[in-house]
Amino acid sequence: LPYTGLGYRVWEMEKKITSPNTMVNYRYEWFHVPVGIKLQYQLFNSFVTGLDCSYRFILGPRASIYTKKIYESTDPDVIENAIFFLDRGLSYRLEIPFEYYFSSLYGMQLSFWHDYVHLNHSKSMTIMGLSAHPIALPETTIKSYGFSLAFNIYLE
Repeated sequence: LPYTGLGYRVWEMEKKITSPNTMVNYRYEWFHVPVGIKLQYQLFNSFVTGLDCSYRFILGPRASIYTKKIYESTDPDVIENAIFFLDRGLSYRLEIPFEYYFSSLYGMQLSFWHDYVHLNHSKSMTIMGLSAHPIALPETTIKSYGFSLAFNIYLE
């Protein structure tokens, strides 16, 4: 079964910088259009497994940087309220679902998944709405692994 859609992702990170009492928070966000295929195979009467693969076209990626300080810092490397507009990158998702049907109305699904996102470097930066000297973020790679457990109710 092929599919497509529209999604929105947010990823946040906190990092200590040169000043010992200064933390920098990064916030990456982007829209994505997944184009994928979902394959299913019925192993037993009430048990289905499969594979879900999708490539995700990234739209409008950007990163925000804001600082959280314990005291007022004079460190020139601290950038407050910076917004970086990123080049498009690539993203994909692989998922292996296992679904068990209790009846025609109820079921449970356990899915193992892997997300990969690579965002290219930034071209420009603004600070508080004004253009600033050229500073670029490096390329960023985000790898996520996990599982989800769902209780499903099927409507007829």
